[in-house]
Amino acid sequence: MKDSKKPKAKFSNNRIKFIKKIGDGIYNFIDNYNNDTLYLFDYEDVKKQYLAVMEQYKNYPGLMDIEDFSKNYSFAYYQKQGLLDYQEDAEKMTIDVLSYLCNLKKSGNI
Repeated sequence: MKDSKKPKAKFSNNRIKFIKKIGDGIYNFIDNYNNDTLYLFDYEDVKKQYLAVMEQYKNYPGLMDIEDFSKNYSFAYYQKQGLLDYQEDAEKMTIDVLSYLCNLKKSGNI
């Protein structure tokens, strides 16, 4: 009795690259419309923490500003949550915190 061997399906590198391109294209398309984030934070806590930090730096005003605080707040949040691999979301959070604090400052609430 002869061994009946089925021919193996051969995928050329070009086919694999083509399939990968399609997958990457679909991922990028969806990612461009996805504004989901991994953070949910309390704006009142941001304000409270900002005021506390600025009180600590009141004698050294050049060492801490709203932008520095926003970056540090976002980094600390992601570090506490164990999400340091999500740098893009941390940057989005920094922008949200910075925008919130700038609006408070413009309105005279901080």
